[in-house]
Amino acid sequence: MPQMRMRLSAIIIAAVAAALAGCSGSPTQTDGQDRAQARAAQPVYECRRAGSQIAIDGLLNDPAWQDAPFSDIFLVSARNVRQMPDKLATRMKLLYGGDNLYVAFDCEDCDIWSTFANRDDPVQFEKTTVLNIDPLGNGRDYIGICINPINAMLDLKATGGPPEVSRRSWLRAIAWNASGIEHAVAVKGTINKRDDLDDRWTVEIKIPFSDIGVRPLQGDTWRIQAGRHDYWLGGNVISSWTRDGFGSLTFR
Repeated sequence: MPQMRMRLSAIIIAAVAAALAGCSGSPTQTDGQDRAQARAAQPVYECRRAGSQIAIDGLLNDPAWQDAPFSDIFLVSARNVRQMPDKLATRMKLLYGGDNLYVAFDCEDCDIWSTFANRDDPVQFEKTTVLNIDPLGNGRDYIGICINPINAMLDLKATGGPPEVSRRSWLRAIAWNASGIEHAVAVKGTINKRDDLDDRWTVEIKIPFSDIGVRPLQGDTWRIQAGRHDYWLGGNVISSWTRDGFGSLTFR
């Protein structure tokens, strides 16, 4: 059973990563000619140093977070959705300090639910936040972290890039487990009660640089891809920080 969950996770995380890489569709030859210009237009998040300790409880109420601006609301694309949800806005913020990168997601949601509860379950079948961190900036080698509303985590270490990798390499990617990540979710609503209206769920993650494999210096720039996946009324809603591919994370 765990192996079956791993195979399902590998297939679905590859599909979601590909969707996040291009919410507007597959690139054409003309698109390829403008790739450098498109990359220059990608968003940049300036990551500040945390001014104080952060408790990983999902609440995002530590004083340090007040100094971190939220990103723009994520772009949304839908596939086979009969009716879009009333509340869907997603934002993120990041900080760094000591040995860790800190990430927060704020996810508006009128119907908060999840059933997958184990590590590396295929959370993309339901709801999840998605974060891919590419410190080398090559768009191919990165770690991925997905957290769902009941705080189940799927983590991976990928090489080769989402569109090109084989199923076998994705299975290897899913088999990797980070050793020091801490994560928590806070829900404003009633999870898994489908007949009422909820407000939002927030995610808080502490990622040791030792799990990423690189420690940033002030002024460094990494590439990141952030998004959210929702299974909604028989279809998929993909929210992405970038219009196409990875944006930039600059350490101040």
